[in-house]
Amino acid sequence: MVGIGLKILPYDDYLIDPMTEEELETYIDNEENYGTIEWKKEGWGVPFVTGHKYKIHLGKLGNNFENLDILIPQHYSEDDLPIYLIHNFTENRENLFVTKDGALKANETIPDDESKYVGGQNILYNYYPKNEFHMIINGKGKPTPKSESYINLEAIASCGAECIEALEEVTEQEDFFRFWSDGENWPNN
Repeated sequence: MVGIGLKILPYDDYLIDPMTEEELETYIDNEENYGTIEWKKEGWGVPFVTGHKYKIHLGKLGNNFENLDILIPQHYSEDDLPIYLIHNFTENRENLFVTKDGALKANETIPDDESKYVGGQNILYNYYPKNEFHMIINGKGKPTPKSESYINLEAIASCGAECIEALEEVTEQEDFFRFWSDGENWPNN
């Protein structure tokens, strides 16, 4: 993952809601709207301003992660405003498991009422064109008020019936090379 960065786009409702679909697409496509934090071998230390919504992704096009760990620091108190993160992904996901301090968090748990947000609440939109993962980070629900809290994300790649059928099908290897430029090498099917 050397050479990639974490891209962060301000995505608060007051910015996004008044936009038309075309304006939103232009906003998302404009690289100047993003902040970028370059990849460090040990990981990222990313400061977020509480009380805001951010769209984040890894790399230039939005790489997919298999595991992601988030540390909620000890000074993040229950009275601090939440952070709402949106992460896009390109691969289909069978599931995305979220654990907070070792406890599995259910999907589809972000309430409409922001005052009821608790760290680790999430929604997985696992369909095109909205392949996104939404998650809440805040100081509520920590083991003790001055303890750190940990959220772990584990993405499970999807493989439907077509993948299994493809594994069962065996194709004999030919004993010659087919050149793309030679049409005589290819049967007319």
